[in-house]
Amino acid sequence: MREINSQDYENVINEKNIVVVDFWAPWCPTCRMMMPNLEKMEAEYADVLFCKMDIVENEQFAKDNQVSTLPTVIFYKDGKEVERTTGFAQRVKLSAIIDGLK
Repeated sequence: MREINSQDYENVINEKNIVVVDFWAPWCPTCRMMMPNLEKMEAEYADVLFCKMDIVENEQFAKDNQVSTLPTVIFYKDGKEVERTTGFAQRVKLSAIIDGLK
């Protein structure tokens, strides 16, 4: 998964029709548990851009975007936020959201 930061965020969410951004932190065990699911989904959905943002390195950006629970996964369609999950989300739930956006 591509690592992004607050400086390239706006450009990234407009790169593809559907973009999934995982907000995580190195100290978050739930984030580490969810990462393999997102990486597998990235291989399944070639038309979707999957990214991750470390909130430790982008703390102010996370605060400005109301990311207070980890992990938070935000789904964008055409550059606009359309869905958000917080905490551990099953792969089937994440896939259903993406399928619904197509």
